[in-house]
Amino acid sequence: YPFFIGVFDDFACRNCHKLPLPAGVSQSTFDQVVDAGTWTVNPWLFNETMASISVGTFFGELLTAMEDVMSAGSAYDGPILRLYGGQDLTIGPLLNCLGAYNGAWPPYAAHLSMELLVNNAGDYFVHLLYNGDEIVVPGCSAICPWSKFISLVGHNALTPAQYATMCGAAGPQGPWSPINAAMYM
Repeated sequence: YPFFIGVFDDFACRNCHKLPLPAGVSQSTFDQVVDAGTWTVNPWLFNETMASISVGTFFGELLTAMEDVMSAGSAYDGPILRLYGGQDLTIGPLLNCLGAYNGAWPPYAAHLSMELLVNNAGDYFVHLLYNGDEIVVPGCSAICPWSKFISLVGHNALTPAQYATMCGAAGPQGPWSPINAAMYM
């Protein structure tokens, strides 16, 4: 766990709750910690390959849930709202999987909304909001047709088998066995 990330988390929480920074820490120091943390994390997690590895199976789960709604059509009787929790190191890679990561560390309490919309003709669309602001998948419009959306970002969704192949997992005794994985969490 890179040092600057932990320090940033503490400072960011204080900042968002309008609490003072620790004694001896100026706004300039806070800004330097943010810059150092961003520099540390960007190449590690916020490039497309690493984003797909870090959240690709979750991204796949989100897309599958949307596909389940579309395939059932009006007969769908599952949840109409799905709420997942994460953090900056989840939101950033998800934005990257969507082609919408701008290189800035996601702020404290950041949130991403993925809305599945349908028109009267039965065509499906995806609408994205990041911290309440509309985001656009590069190559699409704000209300992106499902087929276009999948063609642009679907490659970042991974099945568990694809994840295992990418990460070199060899089953229960592989490098990502539950015991070894715990060391990295």
